[in-house]
Order: sequence, then structure tokens, then C-alpha cells
Amino acid sequence: MPDSGFERLEELFHGAAALPAAERAAFLREHCGGDEALRQELEEMLRADAEMLDVPVLAQIGGEDLAGQMAGKWRIGKKIGEGGLGIVYEAFAEERRAAIKFLRPGMDAGSFRRRFVKERRILQSLEHPHIARLLDGGVDETGRPYLVMEYVDGQPLDHYLLETKPGGTARLTLLGQVCEAVQYLHQALVAHGDLKPSNILAGADGQVKLVDFGAARLLQAGDTEGETTLTRAFLTPHYASPEQRQGDGPSVGSDIFALGVILGEAFPGADRDMTAIRDLCCRAEAEERYRSVLELGQDLERYGAKKPVLARRQDRLYRAGKFLRRNVAWVGVGAAVVAGLGTWGVFAWREMRAERERMGQMRAVVRSVLENASGQVVNGSEERRAMRDSMERAIGELEGAGTPGMELELAAAWRRLGAARLEEGDTSGGLAALERAYELAEREWVGGRDARAFESKAITLPLWALALHSRRTGAEAIDLGRRAVAMHVEYKQVFGRALAPQNPYWRMLLHQGPAVAREGQKQEGRALLEEVLEVARHAGSGEYVGRALVALAGVEPGRARAYCEEARRVAPLTPELDERCGAAGGSAEIAALREQIRVKQEELRHDPDRFQAVRRMARMHVQLGKRLRDPGEARREWEQARGYLEELVKRDAGNVAVREQLERVRELLGK
Repeated sequence: MPDSGFERLEELFHGAAALPAAERAAFLREHCGGDEALRQELEEMLRADAEMLDVPVLAQIGGEDLAGQMAGKWRIGKKIGEGGLGIVYEAFAEERRAAIKFLRPGMDAGSFRRRFVKERRILQSLEHPHIARLLDGGVDETGRPYLVMEYVDGQPLDHYLLETKPGGTARLTLLGQVCEAVQYLHQALVAHGDLKPSNILAGADGQVKLVDFGAARLLQAGDTEGETTLTRAFLTPHYASPEQRQGDGPSVGSDIFALGVILGEAFPGADRDMTAIRDLCCRAEAEERYRSVLELGQDLERYGAKKPVLARRQDRLYRAGKFLRRNVAWVGVGAAVVAGLGTWGVFAWREMRAERERMGQMRAVVRSVLENASGQVVNGSEERRAMRDSMERAIGELEGAGTPGMELELAAAWRRLGAARLEEGDTSGGLAALERAYELAEREWVGGRDARAFESKAITLPLWALALHSRRTGAEAIDLGRRAVAMHVEYKQVFGRALAPQNPYWRMLLHQGPAVAREGQKQEGRALLEEVLEVARHAGSGEYVGRALVALAGVEPGRARAYCEEARRVAPLTPELDERCGAAGGSAEIAALREQIRVKQEELRHDPDRFQAVRRMARMHVQLGKRLRDPGEARREWEQARGYLEELVKRDAGNVAVREQLERVRELLGK
């Protein structure tokens, strides 16, 4: 449909809606002609409109103010905003302030409700400092679904820029934060779909948060037909890409287009470089835009540093001009030095320059992979392996050259490489890489007391211990875990705060606590798990609250029932809960598990080598089999799990945890 299709769609919808139901089919045939897609969209919109009118409870609450009512444990406060689908109120629970979102009256049925549920599923998987966090969700006593989000004390980005009038550097910082958040979404296989200033809230501290994921889409799974219609119906045309306006769903390219429009508004009257960046984002064809938000963010960094941007044609005159502007004071000195060199000196200078450029390329590889590998790889196993190979080559070059000033970047590179190797089932290679990462960070911390080095240690050591724990290495893992606990004590002394909830330290404690308890140190193990529970509750992470409760159930058998009951109330459906507390639930849980398996299968179709993802798939098949009443169906699920696990054992024969998991599945099949 052409760009004017929105107006045409709206016009036809209102025309058909005004007619008696019996006359609408003839109206659509007459006005849609042979455009089947247009007719289907109008029919879906008319069905949704009818659903709104047919839900009795909605007729009663059409103009109702929900302030003072309850939704679960949340007391609803004043209305603070509303958009195409939802209305947002303040909410309070246990002195905690949050934002609670309801569907608009008349929209909590049919396709609208399905999209709201999908929004919650997407938000559950996201954890980023520039994305508003999901705290809770459910259905209130009247049947209205709701989402409870982190409260963001800020204002829409355009209002913030208009009122505070920040300079160019501050604007670049804000847009850089937005790019970081959107790149994280894409690496998590999510497209936002409705990026615009009102969905980017900026606080007085200069930090931004993305909100409103009502139009978001999982990149590894296609939208349903009805969702595509709704996405178009509630798009903001000014920020929507041409392909979205023509009916396509959200994508990486459409998010980049919207970012380009936002950039243009944030930098009115911009120079040629910023104009080139904006224009590259907003090309009519998606494949002609930046390939990723990472590339866009790097160009913004180059712009801020007065370096050549990739959006401009890279001719020598342009690069020379940028160099002169960055290095005015040194240009004259450099010219004099070069002029004074003899023929031999010129050749030597060229050789040194070539070596510097080669080392610069290796640094660029390391930095690029570090920036681009913080989440799932959208393009699958081939890209991940290529990134790992590039990282290995670059690390080898830089280590061999003894490059000074790169130690912390090398530590991060070794850590990333270790995680990649472990993901592919290379246990020994992964552990060796993590050990080297820690060694480099420790050397920098002891040598210079660089705070960044301690941060690097604080990520690497628990990740290393976690890898040992997950492979059941016993005393070695416990000893390393105790070193991580001692390091956390030192960290709090140095920085005056605990490690962030997303740090692998807290995941490691979920293994360290039960491990030390099995060694007879139950009080130590319980204290570690209670610490995780406290942090998880404060962060509003239902999954980690549940995992901590399940682990406590194993450490304290006398209170296991109470822990399990609480875990079932607050935690999503997880293998850990089933394995410790037993399978429970009925058809709803079976349906949820089937959906989880479907999504994971699609994810693995793009990247089948991800070791931990395959292992989790096997555990979900076990979960599902335990809930099925038909023995034949249960057996098929367990056979599927056995197949996955046997393949993993071939890839990593030393992984004791996977071998134990395989034996448990074989026992189920033997019964």
C-alpha cells in the first residue's frame, strides 16, 4: 500500500463501521476492488471494533478512573500517560513506586489482548540500564490485564531537549544511550517497532530509558496476521519506515529508520556529517541503511570525536580535513619532522606507520567484537563463529606485539572469547580464556589500582567460578567461588556499593550456596542464597527470586514446602522449579511450555551450536513430558530431550552436569 494508505485505511474503516453489519461486505467489495490485503485489514479492524463493543465489563468502565483500586498487590495512583493501546497510572506496593499499564477500555479482548500478553513476554527477557524494567504483571479482579514497570522520573526526549537545551556533546550522549539500548534489543532478537521521542524518557540526571513495547516484535518468529494489522493501525507514521507503512512488521531496519528521524529532530540545522548520518539511517530501502545500530552508534562516536564518519564518502581530502581539525597543534611539527627525514627515514617512517595501522586494525577488531557480542547474535552460528575467529586472531596479534595500554581491553576480549568457547562446548578452552582474562585484570589492579581493572575482575572471577560449578568440578569450584565472595566484600569497600544485579556473581551464588551446603557448611550456603534473594526482590526479578527460593528449598528440607509454594507464586515456569519442587499445573502450563519450546526451536534454527540453549531446550522437553498424561506423548518428549543431551555429551564429554542430566532422562525412559 502506498504511503497515503493510512488515510485511505482510516477513511474506509469509518465508512464501513457506520454501516449496518449486513451491508459491510458489499461496501468492502466495492471500495477495495481486487486489493485482498486491504480488505483483510479492514475486516480485522472491524472484528476488533466489534470485540470492543461486545465485552460487557468494558461498557461499565469506559470512562472509569482506576485511581485507588488494586491490581494484585499494587495500589493504583493517578493517571500519568496514555498511548495508542494503553493507559498508564502510578502504582505503589510496599513503599515502592512503579508505573502500571492497562489496555484502553474496550481493547482488552481479542488481538489487542494477545499483543499485550506478548509485550509482557518480551519485557521479561530484557535487562538493560536504558530500558524500563518489567516488575510484575497479571490480571486484576475484573479481568483486565496489566503490566507493572519501573517508574521512570523523566520526560519525553523532545520535551527534555526543548526545555534543557543541552549542547551538542550532551545530545550525542543521550542519543548514544538510546543506540546502546536498541542494539541490546536487537541482540536479544527484539525489534522495538515504535521508536519516537515520547517512548524515550530522559531524566534530570541525563539518563534515558526506552518504554512502551506494545509494537515490539520477536525477530526470530513472525508476527501473526492480526498483530501485523494492529501494528499498522497504531504506528506513528512520522517515525515509521517505508516498509512499515506498506504493511511489513518491525525490524532492525525500521528501528534504524526511526532513530534517523529522531537524530534529525535532535540536531536541527546540523552540519554535513550529521546530515549524512541521518540520511543513511533514513534511506528508502532497508538494505541501504546502516547494517546495525552498532554501526550507527560508532558513527556518532566518530562525529563527536571529529573523525571521518562512514556515512560520508571517504575521499582523501575529507579525511585530511578531519585530521587537521583534530590535530591542529601537531600538524606543523609533524610536517617539519617528515621534511627532515632522508630517504631511509621516509621508508622507516612508512614501515612504522604500516605496523601501527595493522595494530590499529587488530584493536578495532577487538573493540568491534566486544561491542557487538554482548547478547545473542542475530545472524546465527556462522556470524558468531566468525566473530570468535576474528577475536582469536586479534588477541594473538596484540598479545604477541606486547601492545601497551590494551591490557583491560584484552582482558575483556579473553572473557568474551571464554564465554564463546564455553557456549560451543569447548570447556578447557573456555576456562583457559577466563583464567587469562582474570590474570590480566588482576595485574592491572595490583599494578595501578585502576578501578576499571577491579570492575573487570568483578565480572570475570564469578563467571569463571560459575563455569566450574556448572561442570560439577567440586572443591575447585567452591574455592574459586569463595574467592569471588571475598572479592565482593573488597568491591563494596572500594566502591561503596554491591555488585549490580546483572553481574554473574549473583548467578554464581545460586550454585555456590548449595555446593557449600552439600560440603556441610549449611549456614554459609543459606546466607549466600538469602543474599541473592534479597537482591532479586529489590531488583524485581521474579525469575531470580524463584531460583533463590528453589535453591533454599534444597538447602533447608524442613522449609522446602514453604519455599516451593512461594516460588510457584512469584516465578515463571522454569526447569529449576520443576526439578526441585515437582511438576504442577494443568493445560495452561502445558500450553506455555509448548510455546517456549517453539520459540527456542526457532532460535536454534538460526544458531544450532549454542550449547546452553540446546541444554535448556532438553530441560523444557523433560518438563513438558512430566505434565502430559498420555505416556506415549511423554515418552516422545523425553526421547527428544535424550537426543539433545547425547549430542551435547559428544561435544563436551567432560561436562559432568550434562552427563547427570542425560542419566536422569534415561531413568525416566526406563520407567
